[in-house]
Amino acid sequence: LPYQSDSSSYILENVQDRDPEAKLPVPPEVHWAGYGPTEEDFLKSGETDVRNLRHSLEAASRPITAGQAILEFGCAGGRMIRWLEEFASSCEIWGTDIHVGRVGWCRQNLSPPFHFTSCTVYPHLPFEDRYFDVIFAGSVFTHIDDLADAWFLELRRILRPEGMLYVTIHDART
Repeated sequence: LPYQSDSSSYILENVQDRDPEAKLPVPPEVHWAGYGPTEEDFLKSGETDVRNLRHSLEAASRPITAGQAILEFGCAGGRMIRWLEEFASSCEIWGTDIHVGRVGWCRQNLSPPFHFTSCTVYPHLPFEDRYFDVIFAGSVFTHIDDLADAWFLELRRILRPEGMLYVTIHDART
């Protein structure tokens, strides 16, 4: 994480001893990415969005099943990925984001059971071709002004041929 002279936050603590039975922690408001004024609103928005994701996958006869590799593109502070915890023991679930501080928080607090990596604004992710069964991006492309086509091609590169890409976009009317 970036060095801050008044903080040691650039040092990632070892959190591998997190109690798997403990409730997943909620990030500080700075990592909420504008999703709700309260902790309850932040959590509810992620739960609702993952419910919609799962409903769409099931409607397409492609529900989340054991053994799948899943990626949240633009995970921020774990608003959505946290609601896939029930699959974490049987699936490989990754989150990625360009905000290193948010990814650092997720690594410290949501790993295990999830995996996280940071990325840049340049369309490249550190995964091999056709790696993921499911990729989802909640309102990420709402914020991508440049290289959106290249990002879609990158997501296509890492998505398996029979995989599912779930993308939501908020426009001026939503």
